[in-house]
Amino acid sequence: MPLRYEPSPLRVIYLEDQVDGIKIPSFIYELASNRQNRHQLEIKMKHFGRITLATLLTLPAVLSSKRLLNGWYPCSEFTFSDEGSAGGLMAECTMYTAPVCYPGICDSSDASESTVDIFVKRMPATVGDPETSTNVWVLQGGPGDSSTGMESSMVNLHNQLGGAINVYTMDHRGTGRSTFLDCEDEILERGSHPFRFKYRDLASFSMTSAATDIATFISKFTNGANTTVYDVSYGTALHIISFRSARRQVHVLFDDGRSGDGIVYKRDQYWNRSAVIPKQASVLLLNGKLDLFTPSKYAESLLAALDGDKKELFTIDHAVHDTVVFSQLVEDLANATDTCGFKLLVSFVENNGDLERLGRSCVSRMPAFNMTTYAKFHHVYLSTEDPYDGNYNSSLRQRLSDLL
Repeated sequence: MPLRYEPSPLRVIYLEDQVDGIKIPSFIYELASNRQNRHQLEIKMKHFGRITLATLLTLPAVLSSKRLLNGWYPCSEFTFSDEGSAGGLMAECTMYTAPVCYPGICDSSDASESTVDIFVKRMPATVGDPETSTNVWVLQGGPGDSSTGMESSMVNLHNQLGGAINVYTMDHRGTGRSTFLDCEDEILERGSHPFRFKYRDLASFSMTSAATDIATFISKFTNGANTTVYDVSYGTALHIISFRSARRQVHVLFDDGRSGDGIVYKRDQYWNRSAVIPKQASVLLLNGKLDLFTPSKYAESLLAALDGDKKELFTIDHAVHDTVVFSQLVEDLANATDTCGFKLLVSFVENNGDLERLGRSCVSRMPAFNMTTYAKFHHVYLSTEDPYDGNYNSSLRQRLSDLL
């Protein structure tokens, strides 16, 4: 899929510093921000008098603690051009420089890397003041999926609420455009991996570390207004942890497809502890009873475990995984654009998480269970006109374009 062009966030400052009387752009000088690297730069300047931009850019960049964001810059709502029309650069993107290890989670003192990059995208409010508007986070699951799969939901939610909210998303550490965690078979066969040299402690890419990125960003880099976190699948496990960390900022939590705890996970202070719902917050859970990835029993267990009264669970009888998308209100699922899950989400945000005012009428209007399949599916996958008692017809397999 072709990538859509997104402008670079690099801003060149033309103020100049001098090293032994030779002027260099200050943004280059700041690349050598610690004493050792700056000393190396000064030595190069003394010996060669002139130094090219390309040579300077090879110096390691150690970011100042004051520069945790590289600045918000215009970017496309849709990362991939075939996902939809950008309509101009209406979104904004940034990179958050996060520590490899947060205090109390892991130790990276002997690691070669001390920071990781966290990609964040937002659609600022276009009605009212973004500095005071409600914030909604739309967060992906997987585990391992990037935020590109949530961009349509971001745009739809922003439009449905009349542009009066700020909508955010993030690539969890290890995924997408954030510092990427991958593993090559050849390296594994040798019994080693550069991960241990770069980051040392495996907990640096744990659920707790990823959740702390979210909580820290909400606390430090958003406007402090009411915040709703909408998360899907594996994202729910992460954000129950972040919910505990960003207690003051997060007012409402919308979980779609509750994921259970993993079986390989170092136990920390969050293990086997029920989350307490802060006084200002509420929690809305949504799950499909036909969800094979995150069975509804996990959502029921979470509802019982949450410590607080402002909580509610909707289980949609015939919905599958990702209930906001797959809870269509009409039987013609191939052409359905309106879902009950999305209506619940919009109402939840509109009413600032007030469950008493939540519009829930769509739940009773869900269509009955229907085993009818769509012709384009059983043509391509089963090569027959009747998926239950039909004859094989090889010519039907040529209609793959029907699904595109």
